Amino acid sequence: MDELQRLSTSKGAERPELGELFENVIPHFASYWKDIGAFLKIPPEDLRVIDKDVPGNCKECFYHMLDIWLETTPSASWSKLAEAVESATKAERMELANTEILLKERYQNTRFTGPDEEIWPLWPDKPELFTSIALVHHKNKGKSTKAVNAMAGFRRNGNISTMPNVLRRSRLLSLRQNMMRNSTELTAEYLAHKTINKNIADIFRPTDDLCSPRVILIDGAPGIGKTYLCKEIAYQWSQGQILTHKRFLFLLHAHDPRLQSLKHVKDLVALFCDFKNEETIDMIYWHIKETQGEILTIVLDGYDEFYGGLQNDHLLSCIIRCEILPKCGVVITSRSFACGSLCGQADRRMEILGFTSNDRQDYIQRALEKNPDDIARLTNYLDSHPTVDSLCYIPLNLTILLQLFTENDRNYLPQSRTELYKKFVDLTITLHIIKDEKMYKQPQRGDPFKGSIKQKLAQFSYNALRKAHVVFSFEEVSRVCPEIVQNSGRTIHGFGLLQATQHFTTNGPTLSFNFAHSSVQEYLAAYYIQSLPDDRQLDLLRDTFWDERYLNTWIIYVGLTQGRSFAFKHFLSGNQFSITSRLFREFHIDQRILQVKINRLRLFQCFKEAKNETMCKSVGESMQNNQVDLSGETLLPNHVVTLSFFLTQSYLLDWEKLDLSKCNMQDVGCGILWKELASSAKSKVRIKVMNYPGNKLSALAAPAIANLVQSCETEELYISNNLFGDEGAKKFTSHLSSDTSLKLLLMDGNNISAGVAEEIEQELTTTTSLHIVGITSHQLYVRNEPGDDIAEVLRCYTALSKFSMCNCPVDVEHLETILDLLFKNASLHTLHLSHIGLDKSMVKLLVTKLSSLRCLSDLSLAEPKLAADDVIDNISVSSTAKIAIISANKILARHSTYLEIAKFLRLHSSIRVLEIPKCLPQEEQFVDSLVTAIGAASWIQEVDVSQNQLGPIGVQKLAKAIKDMPGLKSLIVTGPAIIGHVGT
Repeated sequence: MDELQRLSTSKGAERPELGELFENVIPHFASYWKDIGAFLKIPPEDLRVIDKDVPGNCKECFYHMLDIWLETTPSASWSKLAEAVESATKAERMELANTEILLKERYQNTRFTGPDEEIWPLWPDKPELFTSIALVHHKNKGKSTKAVNAMAGFRRNGNISTMPNVLRRSRLLSLRQNMMRNSTELTAEYLAHKTINKNIADIFRPTDDLCSPRVILIDGAPGIGKTYLCKEIAYQWSQGQILTHKRFLFLLHAHDPRLQSLKHVKDLVALFCDFKNEETIDMIYWHIKETQGEILTIVLDGYDEFYGGLQNDHLLSCIIRCEILPKCGVVITSRSFACGSLCGQADRRMEILGFTSNDRQDYIQRALEKNPDDIARLTNYLDSHPTVDSLCYIPLNLTILLQLFTENDRNYLPQSRTELYKKFVDLTITLHIIKDEKMYKQPQRGDPFKGSIKQKLAQFSYNALRKAHVVFSFEEVSRVCPEIVQNSGRTIHGFGLLQATQHFTTNGPTLSFNFAHSSVQEYLAAYYIQSLPDDRQLDLLRDTFWDERYLNTWIIYVGLTQGRSFAFKHFLSGNQFSITSRLFREFHIDQRILQVKINRLRLFQCFKEAKNETMCKSVGESMQNNQVDLSGETLLPNHVVTLSFFLTQSYLLDWEKLDLSKCNMQDVGCGILWKELASSAKSKVRIKVMNYPGNKLSALAAPAIANLVQSCETEELYISNNLFGDEGAKKFTSHLSSDTSLKLLLMDGNNISAGVAEEIEQELTTTTSLHIVGITSHQLYVRNEPGDDIAEVLRCYTALSKFSMCNCPVDVEHLETILDLLFKNASLHTLHLSHIGLDKSMVKLLVTKLSSLRCLSDLSLAEPKLAADDVIDNISVSSTAKIAIISANKILARHSTYLEIAKFLRLHSSIRVLEIPKCLPQEEQFVDSLVTAIGAASWIQEVDVSQNQLGPIGVQKLAKAIKDMPGLKSLIVTGPAIIGHVGT
């Protein structure tokens, strides 16, 4: 319209050309051609002929009409055409504006119904809640089919959805394992790869190439805030805070059964807008279509709740794929397991994180601000119950816990997921019964009535879950549960567990019903399943246990039955016979189940929920016998709690090995594991070998790892290839007790600098139990008789530059193996051997091997029991190399670190000869080191520092040093640098 106004202003009374009209007018106003023609006084019979000759093509009709107008109207002008268009479009513009106002008023004024506000004042349908829900933007560059499909490997409550033909390493990791970390830690770690937002406007920000994302996919766990996010998007649009360029926003709920019948955009407009006539619907439809959807955003909540899934030929599928309305914006929320097929179409994928530890504490303080004692009591409770704590990153779970805390016995709070929902459902029904009695003065109704209501709701939930239904009509609910239907009017309160949602149709508003949350429906379904006969339970287990959609239901089912259900034990045994055969007698887990990683993690959550000692013992034995391999898993907080539970409850106190290599356990997992193992009241768990390489652990985890080693009496620790850095390495060693039982420590690949590695080596010398220490990938220290482990460790090092071995007696065969492995490291330049039991027969072997080392620049060999000449006369090293050979009574050193020689001299009074010829540079620091070394032993009889460059100052310092050496018989200091200074 703006372009037409400009032409009208600039050309005014000029006569248009048909070509100009075709280019500037026809594409934009074709749908109004009849109204424009009537204004321009085109005869009605001509309009009818045109419509008949060119049916269904507005642009062609408009073209022929304007051609007739130009031929029959000598006074045709741009201004007259603009006036006609203005008149024809005025009604539509008013209708469009009214529709926009209607939608915005709906989102501003219509309260989204939730649980009874009077009973549940803390329910998370509050404006301030969203500020505590973090969104993570996963950057998706180069969306190849495999890489994009791999994005569907999201984690739902800690489980990996099955994606065929996708490598594990290509799956993107969920961030939910970080829910117990604060916002600062999260931001620092993921800034380079993912962007964390709490501002809804950031969802729609342009991408790196300055393009606005058209399809945005947002996933999250049940109860984490997906529906609330959709409501908030609609509300902020209505307030003009976001998407100001969009005239319309349609908020759709996937569980709405009316969506199933959508075939055309016109159907969508008719469904969503409360219009009185077909012309208005057509007007909105044509405007949306003509702009290719650019004025519209569709927010689709709960993609996973589509009955039977969203089919490829469905209208919404076509819009997502750009086949219809290619400029329409689409926001989709879903549980993670269901949205894999959408990843290929999404321009942006985001994940709702829920509460970080800081958010959670803020929410608790806000809810309990009137009673500070309650804040401290609830915080202490969560600290002492990691299972419940690990669930509270989900706002729904934390809100339920707060309601139970404020309404129930504060000393008897839930200790598992099952108890959380059980107490919530029971308390909600009870409170609503009490409310009904006050309102309607009905007689007191006791537990039998409450149990009957719960059982009927449970049966209804189960039947709906089996059909993948989450929304119900009034007739469906009243038919199954007549007790919860009020006698006066067609209303349902559902005892706080069912809620009503209002929809708008062309026939007026209507109501549908759904449970307060899908997790409540899943709990009730599990409650019903455990009441079925064993054979029915077994059939259900076999059909749906590995189905991601039923995960929460089965975890709660096992929690309700505490794993004692005969059907469940029969299912775990892998027995395919009918349960009525009773062939299964004792508890047994089919090893095939435990060896399939995707299944195993799900199963472990069930065992944890059951707290069944027999199951724990069986799993513990399988883990101890290496029948369960956890390496390569992603261990979220609830997984770590589960693992800790097995370790402490299986009554197997001594564990040979806990292998969590490349598990991506993260820092918080180490803290949970240590807290759980250290606080176990039932047993003292001892783990001989802990294997944590490649877990991306940072300096934050270092203290927890040190404490774990201490509390579990660990002898071998592998924490290589993590992210400790210098800070983490220092923290670890500072927290490591000097009386630790640790014998082997490998922490290479942690970006530890050489200087810090030297400091740590010195600090660990007080830890007498440590035999093998690998601090960097280039430095390895072996001492105190570690046995054959030396060779095994050496095989892991391919780029070794420094190797030290002290107090480790070896035989010829063992020495040859070690040297062969060492010399495969082409970059080895430092070799320190001390007290390795080298005898005269082994010297030749050593000399032969040393001759093949081209990069060796620092050699130190200390073997006091060996005769001096046996070593010194046979070993020849380049004159440019540092060398220190210490035998029974003689030290030969060149370019060496003389402070180290000084330390050795202080410990060995048998040394009589010290030779440091032809190598000392003139720098003062080396002179001082030399003098310190010579002055370290008063018993030295011969000192040879000939052919050096001591200079006058060095000679003076040497003279002072030998004054305290009464046993000195021979001092050779000749050389050109001291001529003229002998008198000194």
